[in-house]
Amino acid sequence: MENLKILGRNCQRIILWLDCNHEGEAIASEVVEICQKVNPSIQCSRAQLSALTDHEIHQAIKDLKAPNYNLAAVRI
Repeated sequence: MENLKILGRNCQRIILWLDCNHEGEAIASEVVEICQKVNPSIQCSRAQLSALTDHEIHQAIKDLKAPNYNLAAVRI
């Protein structure tokens, strides 16, 4: 958590590359919350991909999304 606070203070933007499920979104939400506490103006985006191929990676970076806080709140 301390590393996120240190890095978050000095960043303009973070791009989160986590699993595209509720657990990945929950982790992304926690990271965003920590970073925004130390830097309210930080921009946060999510890359979404289903495979680690060149095409999927390039497509994900072209089509960044906002974190899905509703999916993060899902409890299974």
